[in-house]
Amino acid sequence: MKGLCCLIVLLFTGTANATLLTNGGFTGSLAGWSTIDQAKWVSDGGGRAALSKGNTANVNGTISQNFTLDPGSSSGFRGLEISFDYLFKNWADNDLDALTAWVKIRTTNVGNVDFSLLNISSNPGSIWKTVTAFVDLSGLDPKYSQSNVAGIYFKVKDHNSASNAYAKIDNVDVRGIPEPATLALLGLGLAGIGFSRKKKAA
Repeated sequence: MKGLCCLIVLLFTGTANATLLTNGGFTGSLAGWSTIDQAKWVSDGGGRAALSKGNTANVNGTISQNFTLDPGSSSGFRGLEISFDYLFKNWADNDLDALTAWVKIRTTNVGNVDFSLLNISSNPGSIWKTVTAFVDLSGLDPKYSQSNVAGIYFKVKDHNSASNAYAKIDNVDVRGIPEPATLALLGLGLAGIGFSRKKKAA
């Protein structure tokens, strides 16, 4: 019985925290992502799939993807766990070249809310780095019924003809964290199953 309960907990955790994105690793294409201006898929050296803006000055490159926030219960998510890798090269020191990332949540009580994940105009070392962030949804009432209730965005600005700044993004992961009430109900349900089984065995 104990093993069964553990299995159910693992299955629930895997379902509740499954990634909310399509093709977050950019495996061979930009499938699942929308692009604006100078944005394209590239293969990066050791086989890593990534995204890059073409080396053209004075233009922007943007990728984005909408995702749902349906947790399978009425209690919703209390937040989002987000992680991604990035590389930003050939920036200018005039702060006009920048790489930004953010999450947009569409709500019924306060309209659209943007959560900044990254905003840099320099990146010493020009090496791959990782961002991990938590988006707190407390006090918000997301439009859970909409398929585009949330979205994640990456944008690179290149405004210096001498720099040809570009960025690469990879391994994007967005996971929903259920409300504590959801987990509590699950625990009570599992406890009930265990009690019922013990009673029958007796």
